[in-house]
Amino acid sequence: MKKENLLKQKNGEALLLAKSYKELKKRETKLSTQLLKTRTLLQQVCIHNETKIVNDYTPAGYLDREVYVTKVMCKTCGKELDRKEVTGGFG
Repeated sequence: MKKENLLKQKNGEALLLAKSYKELKKRETKLSTQLLKTRTLLQQVCIHNETKIVNDYTPAGYLDREVYVTKVMCKTCGKELDRKEVTGGFG
């Protein structure tokens, strides 16, 4: 009898945790949607007066060429304002 009560108690904890997890996932989805809407609105309203240049490099593979990417990003909203890609040659 004690073993059954102990199992029910442990399972009860798991059920409470599962319920809490589901509620948190639901809140996460709602907050993720709000974040996306807010970021989209911010990028539409922002005047992009402060920018930064971000350089990126993708090395060449056996059959691929290397790619150098230069992006101009807004510091305020994070929107990519300009992008230039330069592809390297073989050898």
